[in-house]
Amino acid sequence: MFCKTRIIFSFLFILCALFFSCSNDQNNDRFNSDTATIKQLTLNRDEQLLWTRELESVRLLLDLKKNQSVSEKIFLEPVVMISANTGKNPIYPILEDFGSLDTSGITKELRVFLDEFCNNVASWKTEALNIKSSSLFSLILFKYDLESKWSENFGVSFPEINEDSKIFDSWFYGEPFINDNEIQLPVRLICSSGIVDLKLFIDSSENFKIDGIQIIKWEKK
Repeated sequence: MFCKTRIIFSFLFILCALFFSCSNDQNNDRFNSDTATIKQLTLNRDEQLLWTRELESVRLLLDLKKNQSVSEKIFLEPVVMISANTGKNPIYPILEDFGSLDTSGITKELRVFLDEFCNNVASWKTEALNIKSSSLFSLILFKYDLESKWSENFGVSFPEINEDSKIFDSWFYGEPFINDNEIQLPVRLICSSGIVDLKLFIDSSENFKIDGIQIIKWEKK
């Protein structure tokens, strides 16, 4: 009797083992099938999103060694990029009694005209200044005031002029005020004795012509 029971128990054990083995095989097949399906869906989705690869290719082509806000002569470092103030409007310094140094409104043509004017004033070639015929009196007053008040403001006589000498060594411009055909623009002339600030009135209706010159400030060094 005991032997018969043992045989039956062994037979049932073998049947259970076979059942679980088949069940596991089916689960593995189903798992492998599901994995393959998910993988295929992922590949299909990736192929549809072409823009992801295009953006990546553009990013890899960027030259990260250059920045429009920083000179190419300066090596890009974190502190340089912080100081570059990228992505924001530039901030220009303001000089007391002179104004903003924002010269972004000065066109290339206007700058050529201003440089020619200042070069002629520095060489004291007043006859070469491009003055409107109706504003010649303004030029006469400017010439008289600069020559007669030089010693009063700088404590030295007005310089003697020859072909190689200049009364002003350098100059710079301030922010222009543009109104229709008139431009008002501050100019600072610099010499060894000090500075002279001017305000130029420029007629821009036909090219550029000086419509008036006003001495704003003298400052001795």
